[in-house]
Amino acid sequence: LCEPFVGQHVFICDGGNATSFVECFNVTSVFEQRNCPTGTRCGSSQATVDNPCVVELPPPTVPQPLCRGFPDQHVFLCTATSQYIECFANATAAVVQTCPVGTACNFTRPPTENPCTVVTEPPTTPSPNVV
Repeated sequence: LCEPFVGQHVFICDGGNATSFVECFNVTSVFEQRNCPTGTRCGSSQATVDNPCVVELPPPTVPQPLCRGFPDQHVFLCTATSQYIECFANATAAVVQTCPVGTACNFTRPPTENPCTVVTEPPTTPSPNVV
């Protein structure tokens, strides 16, 4: 692995293992096999003079079907009378929210607006006092 880099101090990812790398010193006969720290992997496809270990990004979560039509927008979509989904702009996260007490999710609101609108109670007619 180190032979082509005579006179250089480089790091080369071990092809068979994404978590380890070889550190080649200026002399080709001296090298060390090392492991990347937990949570990182060897991310350089070529020999590099920089740290070869890169932080492993968690795989993106699959967007919920409701959010699928809005990949680049931050929108709110009603799912029930008191619940809605908040879709974030990267479309990889959706959070289920509940409308505050006294409000309900308004299915007719544009998705960019706050979906919860105040519920107007029908006026109660005061019952006549019984004497």
